[in-house]
Amino acid sequence: MDQNSTINTLLQKIYGELSQNEEVELANLLSIDEVLEDEMNSLLFTVELLDKAYTEPNQTSVQLILEESLKTQLETH
Repeated sequence: MDQNSTINTLLQKIYGELSQNEEVELANLLSIDEVLEDEMNSLLFTVELLDKAYTEPNQTSVQLILEESLKTQLETH
């Protein structure tokens, strides 16, 4: 596999987009390729961080959005 193809396949695994045959093939590769396993763990960690950032926005950002929303609402009335 080339680098882009490998990353795409790992991401498809993370998001449950592989066929059953692809899942088995990837599991076999992960069991014998430590570098590939490290890449998978790195992607899992990154996805977890991104999911957390998405579900837990910075409070300052939320406050700025609410203030802008209120300002816009007052201007339209």
